[in-house]
Amino acid sequence: MAIRRVLMGFNGASWLAGSSKRSAWVLGVMAAGCGSAAPPPEASPAPPRAVVTPAPVEPEVQALPAQDFGEVTGLGSPLVVSVPDVGRWERAAAPATSEWLSLNHAPSRSSLELRVWRGGRRARPEDCAEQLGLWRRHVAELGEDERVSSERMELPHGFDAQLSVFVRALGTEEVEGHLIAVGARPARCLAVVFRSVASGQAASRQVAERLRLVADVVLPSIELRSVEDRATREPPR
Repeated sequence: MAIRRVLMGFNGASWLAGSSKRSAWVLGVMAAGCGSAAPPPEASPAPPRAVVTPAPVEPEVQALPAQDFGEVTGLGSPLVVSVPDVGRWERAAAPATSEWLSLNHAPSRSSLELRVWRGGRRARPEDCAEQLGLWRRHVAELGEDERVSSERMELPHGFDAQLSVFVRALGTEEVEGHLIAVGARPARCLAVVFRSVASGQAASRQVAERLRLVADVVLPSIELRSVEDRATREPPR
């Protein structure tokens, strides 16, 4: 996207016109010098150039590293998910009775939301996606021109899901990525909404790595636990 904007802003005709004028000026100066009787004095040799040692390149620090995985459990939701860099995720402010498992990761400007709910007896991913769009308008407003990938997949617990990835440019060097997974099984719907923003020359690559991390590791880790399961696995608060 950034390369496309640079090329669109490049005016080739103006550059060529300027180059012709510069070339004509150089040729004119050379022609005027040819009629001179006395040769110009020899130029003294240029001093040797100083050798510049490039500064060492420091390894890039990943805002959302693929390490330190840990489980996070919803307070009002049966969902459990494993996330990277688990110690730096925070629960989004929400009522204790909220059926959403909502998390924010400030260092990478990422958010992760999950919800499971009752659907029709013959629920399809498309039906569940329609309901998700009513709850999360920003998901419904993602454009087809921003969609970079879409595929059918199976999520844990038998959910037939549609996985879609969207990428948009927010500025010259700022990129926003979305991963939306909506699954269905008889009488149940499941939605996963991941969003991340990165800035700088490596923004596109960083967002792509985060989206791949969620698709390859986070989605397969999703679990549905009953109240009894959570009571036995979670330490008392």
